[in-house]
Amino acid sequence: MNVYDFDKTIYPKDSTNEFYLVCLVRHPSFLLDLPRALWAYLRHRRGKLTDEGLREVVFSSFGRIRDLDAEIERFWEKRADKLFPYYKENRRDDDVVISASPEFVLRPIARRAAFGTLIASDFDPRTDRYTRPRCYGEEKPKRFYEAFPEGEVDNFYSDSLSDTPMTRVAKNAYLVRPDGTLAPWPREVL
Repeated sequence: MNVYDFDKTIYPKDSTNEFYLVCLVRHPSFLLDLPRALWAYLRHRRGKLTDEGLREVVFSSFGRIRDLDAEIERFWEKRADKLFPYYKENRRDDDVVISASPEFVLRPIARRAAFGTLIASDFDPRTDRYTRPRCYGEEKPKRFYEAFPEGEVDNFYSDSLSDTPMTRVAKNAYLVRPDGTLAPWPREVL
């Protein structure tokens, strides 16, 4: 089976950041949370707040949206056709997309693009908390094998060297460049 990261791998941007910016424009009440988000960002830069902690603060703004599911659907309606061509050409019914982005943000595009399986970060927008460790780095192979105990990864695709743990369980690994072209995974990081 083919396994893909999502942001900057299948989709050319970071979808959660892009969704946040769209919401910032569409929902001016997000501005009320900006000072808190900026403070969290500064604390994160100084090593005083984890990646998850920063995201929990920033993502808390999503609670201001009355119908979050409808807003996410609207977001993907305008972007579903922006997936990289290489993905559309290689897509298989048993594809697995494994992402650090929150599952609630990716669920609509997973349905539209007919991913075989979506594995993403479990973030609850009602409580503004991750319900388990973020699906990132070493967590990705763990999540993959939870879903597919006997799974074999034929090809793995990602834009980020932070996904090296997934490349170690794949027969082949490809680095996705910003323009959506592929390169072999750098051997020096394996």
